[in-house]
Amino acid sequence: MPSEAKFTGSSTGFRPIAGGVGGSGKEFSESLGGNLPKEQFTVVMLTYEREQVLMNSLQRLYALPYLNKVVVVWNSPIAPAPSLNWPDIGVPIQVSLQYSVKYTQYRKNNYLPNI
Repeated sequence: MPSEAKFTGSSTGFRPIAGGVGGSGKEFSESLGGNLPKEQFTVVMLTYEREQVLMNSLQRLYALPYLNKVVVVWNSPIAPAPSLNWPDIGVPIQVSLQYSVKYTQYRKNNYLPNI
């Protein structure tokens, strides 16, 4: 597998792209194996009461190469409805509820002290 190959002479184990000649994104893409978690990435999305925009954005991530997972930071006072139809994008979607009641009380006054 490409990610298991080590570059001779490198103490860090990195391999030069296209044999050290460099190149465009195509050569980089071909050199990247994407079969190890360290070669994959996570998308973090923050949302606040815009479910349809969120669903459209998630749909665009379908079949994205090297995507490991998606974390949705749900920052709305109302939790996502159980009937909300999360799209199947080929990777897990993890929802993190981050709403703070304390923050809401101060937000009404447009003032957020050090809590």
